[in-house]
Amino acid sequence: MKTIEYKLKGTRRQAGAIGKPEKFTVTVSRQTGTMSAKDAMDTARKSMYEDGFDNILFTSCAIKAGRTWKSMSMMQALGLE
Repeated sequence: MKTIEYKLKGTRRQAGAIGKPEKFTVTVSRQTGTMSAKDAMDTARKSMYEDGFDNILFTSCAIKAGRTWKSMSMMQALGLE
């Protein structure tokens, strides 16, 4: 079965922390037939919440197409465009 990979970038902050949020990059992959960018963001967000982060803001999303990464707008990633 084909692996679907999304690379997500954004900022996050520890729960209760004051100050500038830190940048992050995370890759979410799944061995399944379908996974939307929104599913990937939900998976990453859940994992970060469990690690004690909140104020999570995704700023970019890319899907792996063959050997290269294809960027998409956040509106496309959320299925609004």
